[in-house]
Amino acid sequence: RGGYSLSYVNDQEILAPEDLLEINAGLQGIAATTGLSNRVSTGLPQIVAPTYQVPLTVADNYANNPFNAVGMIDPNLKHPYVQQYSIGIQHQFKSTLFEARYVGNHVVGAYRAFDFNQVVINQNGFLPDFLRAQNNGWLSMAQSGVFNPNYNASISGSQQLTVFPKLARSALTDPNVLFYLQTGEVGELGNYLQTNGMNGLVNFYQNPNALGTDLLTNYSSSSYNSLQLEARHQMRSGLSFEANYTFSKVLSDADGDVQSRLQHFLDINNPGIERSRANFDLTHMIKADGFYELPFGKGHRAHYHALDRVIGGWIFGSTMTWQSGAPFSILSGRGTLNRESRSYYNGADTLLGGAQLANVVKFQMTGNGPMIISPSAINSTDGTGVNTDGEPAFQGQVFFNPGAGTLGTLQRRMFDGPWTFDIDMRLKKTVNITESKKVELLMDAFNALNHPTFWSGDQNINTTTFGVVSSMFFLPRIVQFGLHYTF
Repeated sequence: RGGYSLSYVNDQEILAPEDLLEINAGLQGIAATTGLSNRVSTGLPQIVAPTYQVPLTVADNYANNPFNAVGMIDPNLKHPYVQQYSIGIQHQFKSTLFEARYVGNHVVGAYRAFDFNQVVINQNGFLPDFLRAQNNGWLSMAQSGVFNPNYNASISGSQQLTVFPKLARSALTDPNVLFYLQTGEVGELGNYLQTNGMNGLVNFYQNPNALGTDLLTNYSSSSYNSLQLEARHQMRSGLSFEANYTFSKVLSDADGDVQSRLQHFLDINNPGIERSRANFDLTHMIKADGFYELPFGKGHRAHYHALDRVIGGWIFGSTMTWQSGAPFSILSGRGTLNRESRSYYNGADTLLGGAQLANVVKFQMTGNGPMIISPSAINSTDGTGVNTDGEPAFQGQVFFNPGAGTLGTLQRRMFDGPWTFDIDMRLKKTVNITESKKVELLMDAFNALNHPTFWSGDQNINTTTFGVVSSMFFLPRIVQFGLHYTF
């Protein structure tokens, strides 16, 4: 058998455009000021209410609110569509049907919202000066114990700064600025300076009148390819079952589960890095279900009229799921290129190859419970996967934060979580009272073998629970009983 279909799909066709349009403030004026601090006794800071006027421009809104954003819709927005294709062969042997097939699909033109107003760190010369200031700070730290990014002629290697002097005078004494310099988060620092009015003569956004400029258009795509094997045994001698195995791979440039399809790029200048295994990609799936009517009682050889109601009418059934774990990433989450809110998927760096990584990133039981990272790659001081910024790597460290102006080198969703395994069972006893009345006694056991199946643990190398598995996929065994009367 073979088949092909072309289907136009509703990819949040109303909700996504509506939410993009609602980003615009329109005639609504909101005043916001950030970074305020004072004591009530010395007087509260004043926030000037915006002036009501028509028309109210984007620049007017941004002047009142540095987090003002703009949403737009591609006037040529089209219906996304899915192409699906399959080819298979089937053969029946006695009461069992065997089938092998290839099944694939390709999504074209799915909705995706671009934020064209990515933080600017190169065209304005900020990145090179950021690196100079960072280097000055580490040299100062080594000499005096204080991180001071200013030029110091008495320290060998210290360099003059060219862009930072154009910022607000308080920039190099602001604790947040110093923090972002130490962590290499040049993208987030640019965003912080702009939204807090500390950017001085330096502009960190191409559109100076908005923080985000989002355009909803047709961009995203995905592909699914699979080999599917199946066996179905038709009811015979009280036995019926179905079992199947699927070997598959899903690639996509978007998660597909983000509300309104507003999923921002890690780097809009390099959208190709978004394509990776989908978050729902499962390489191996083995599933089976069936039931067996016990050969006792009326209608079977093993029966005794006086006991038929007791020994007959028993049916045992079960379902089984055994599949590989969902893919996961090793992340830094730092705004080393773009701002932090766009950098959730910013990965980590490593010097290890695939085979070496497989010995470090794997599910294992330890003295501290289940983990997805070898304890040797965990910092014993604070539980993170890295040492303190500016300090040498700890013994056994294999992951590192990306440097300023770069992204992590580890591919997104490169690793597989723990396999999942679950068996549910049912035992049912039917007692026929009359032709139209009967009683059913049921016992259901969910996760009957009480097999633990774990979620992938904390994937961020900068958190104190990195690699720790703290939740399970299936609940512990649950047994329930039921009584049904049918009339």
